[in-house]
Amino acid sequence: MSKRYKVLGAMLALKEFNVADLALFSGVKVNTVRTVLMRESAFVDKLGKENSGSKGGQFARYQLRKNRVDVLRSEIRQLC
Repeated sequence: MSKRYKVLGAMLALKEFNVADLALFSGVKVNTVRTVLMRESAFVDKLGKENSGSKGGQFARYQLRKNRVDVLRSEIRQLC
């Protein structure tokens, strides 16, 4: 199964996430998640930063755009 498929599917399942959550849920590496998010930025809105609890650690928080859910589903179907 392609890593892009896994990340897009995880985005659809979670609806709101940060990179670390998405990597954990999808089972791919953090750098892969960042790459997919950059390439597929039309599907997400950046909500701001979230404190990670560790020194200097902040994660960008993203939300799936409600008006792009159907387009994302069709994109995922094409990857199957």
